[in-house]
Amino acid sequence: RRSGAGGIEFRPGKIYFNNYGFGDKEEALPFATLSKKSLGAADKEITIECDMYEDGLAYIKVIDYNDKVYKTIIKEIKKKGKFKVAWDGNDEKMKPVPKGAYLIVFELGSYKDIIQVKVEK
Repeated sequence: RRSGAGGIEFRPGKIYFNNYGFGDKEEALPFATLSKKSLGAADKEITIECDMYEDGLAYIKVIDYNDKVYKTIIKEIKKKGKFKVAWDGNDEKMKPVPKGAYLIVFELGSYKDIIQVKVEK
């Protein structure tokens, strides 16, 4: 684990939450998973599967390590349950983001965390 933007820790791949808090153990419940950890030249998008454990705001954005927001993927009230969204590697102006590492920031109700992704195209 390393600290990301704003001192928030990130882990590549999956975010887990259990009764004891966040962790890397498989027995914990994932609340956000990515279809892949990087976007290459042959990839169209990264699919993000989310599980809202409570009704509330679903806010997912892509930022760099300087806290610059490149894309707001979703920012809306969602009911408890599962949903999917996707990120195609573009910014708010529909232009490809530069190659490099980015953070996908999740705020799903009261659950918050970050997953790192790489853009290689």
